[in-house]
Amino acid sequence: MPTLLRQQGFSVSIRTNDHNPAHVHVSRAGKAVKIDLEPLSVSRVEGMPLSDVVAAVGIVEDNLELLLAAWRRIHG
Repeated sequence: MPTLLRQQGFSVSIRTNDHNPAHVHVSRAGKAVKIDLEPLSVSRVEGMPLSDVVAAVGIVEDNLELLLAAWRRIHG
């Protein structure tokens, strides 16, 4: 699972064997959130506090074009 971005203690990654829709996995302190990229939305939270989910969505939103390009490069 390539890590594409590390910011504010969060790691943003895309799994190479994953499925559509385009999404990223964001983790911090052993907790995670799955964020769909088009449209930008939270699809699953795994124990992450709401304040961290909000911060993770902000990071993904700020880097959306980079993350979409990475998804397309990895998954075609």
